[in-house]
Amino acid sequence: MQFMDGGIAVFPGKVSQQDGLVNENQAKYFYYLTGCEADGAWLVLDPDGEYPSILVMWPPFRMISPSWTGEMPDFKEIKAMYAVDTVISSHYLDGLLGRLCRKTDKVLFNISNKWLYQKMADYYPWHGKIQILNAQPTLDEMRVIKDQHEIDMTRKATRITCLAHIEAMKFTQPGSWENEIEAVIEYTFRSQGADSTGFESIVGSGPRSTILHYETNNQQTKDGEVLVMDIGAMVNHYTSDVTRTIPVNGKFSADQLTIYNLVLKTQKAALAEYYPGNGLEMAHHAATRIIMAGLYELGLVTNTASDWQKDLYILYENSHYVGLDIHDVGDYERDKYEGRELEPGMIITIEPGIYLHPDMLENLENQFGREVDGDELQAFAAKVRPAFERFKNIGVRIEDIVLITEDGHENLSEDAPKEPEEIEALMKNKSKLNK
Repeated sequence: MQFMDGGIAVFPGKVSQQDGLVNENQAKYFYYLTGCEADGAWLVLDPDGEYPSILVMWPPFRMISPSWTGEMPDFKEIKAMYAVDTVISSHYLDGLLGRLCRKTDKVLFNISNKWLYQKMADYYPWHGKIQILNAQPTLDEMRVIKDQHEIDMTRKATRITCLAHIEAMKFTQPGSWENEIEAVIEYTFRSQGADSTGFESIVGSGPRSTILHYETNNQQTKDGEVLVMDIGAMVNHYTSDVTRTIPVNGKFSADQLTIYNLVLKTQKAALAEYYPGNGLEMAHHAATRIIMAGLYELGLVTNTASDWQKDLYILYENSHYVGLDIHDVGDYERDKYEGRELEPGMIITIEPGIYLHPDMLENLENQFGREVDGDELQAFAAKVRPAFERFKNIGVRIEDIVLITEDGHENLSEDAPKEPEEIEALMKNKSKLNK
């Protein structure tokens, strides 16, 4: 790593040596650097030393019955497996760190690991001043641009996620339970080769479709409702994130279709903003303009320029990185109007939505009372209520996962249908998992 500039770097793996607790954040950085999943492993980088990369692991206890541990590779095999310069036993970790700290005044690691920070700051006081630097910002930036392996893993995870959406669409019918649909999704994940879910599946019908992070998934679907499914399979630690909204009975009503088509139009326009050199935030701005104009035409807002009315409907930024984390690390530069410049190798979502929660108008005072005059809020509620009553309990989100390429973008999740007629046609074909 060029940013080390003569120092050493220390990265612990999945289990803290102090208390044995799993630290998922540090585990992701460790896996990113090594590809290693072993408990209790460490990576030590000493660019100027005899062994620039040192993997520290508990030794393979081959004298223990394989019935307990299975067959374990020896250190020579581990060295080849992870392409490091040497592998040593965890018993020698403290000695290694002490020896390396004698010859350097700079140690880099992830400062979010407070125990390791304290260890390096206090454990070697005899060395005098050791400059402790945070490697996390540089690692975060490294993770923004995906290499071919990361792209391949995300592509596979997304293909499986799309298959799960298709199977869930075919399975869903009035009377299906949300957790039954969730089970179909996650069965498809595992049967198609995914390791697990990348995050808790969101399967919300009717009024629950208007809740962004509804994860209870325990209600029975009803005829005339929409169903939002925000799901992602994980493959080799890389997750996907794809959302589709469908009619529970297989046919969008006129009102559902009105909201759905507005979100679909918005998403397509936002997708057109994804190309190298454009600002990441430009997709969000395009989405906001189209949604607010559409809501105005429907009578759901009274002023498209009103900041608080935007906040009522535009609940989140329309994009986030995806990778080892569902909201992956890296700077978005959202403080700039344009946002960060898009570059080939970025993998980003685009997920506009409209959510007409049944209590939305009753909650205006609690949400905006400190910044907006009460008379204005009451006048707004009275003006939009007829339209709101028509559309309430409809939540629509359409989310794709996109790879920025040299000449534009590739929609990795295009296999999951999102055109209304495609969804309706697919839902006529019932799943083999239906009772």
